[in-house]
Amino acid sequence: MRVIIVSDSHGAPRKIDRVLQQQPTAEVLIHLGDGADDLEYARYEHPEVAFYQVCGNCDRCCPFPVEDTITLNRVKLLFTHGHAFRVKYTLEELDRHARQEKANVVLFGHTHRPETGYCDGLYWMNPGALKDNNYGVLDLVGHSIV
Repeated sequence: MRVIIVSDSHGAPRKIDRVLQQQPTAEVLIHLGDGADDLEYARYEHPEVAFYQVCGNCDRCCPFPVEDTITLNRVKLLFTHGHAFRVKYTLEELDRHARQEKANVVLFGHTHRPETGYCDGLYWMNPGALKDNNYGVLDLVGHSIV
């Protein structure tokens, strides 16, 4: 299962569509905030894709939560924009929360810097800012991340 992760699209809905065209096998797209309205076009154009999203610090009157979890192929993903966990300063608070939630993967944005890591059984990813053409891909095979 291919999962696309985007964050910080900041009013660029066509970039989400472009990513899905580049990744035609994607089954899921997770938007990590700061562009909550940007998914409407993609939802219409790509009904075969499951969409999940959270609110970012720039999303006004947003009906979505600041964090959420889903389990795909027995892999638990915790996703958030990151501002509520102060990720611009440290990842310790988010790491602690993800471990309390028994997540296998933690996804966050907010910093606009792409980064990934793995530590003590927890994989984490910041896809960077989609407004800068950055996004992430997770491939889940069985209950593993490849």
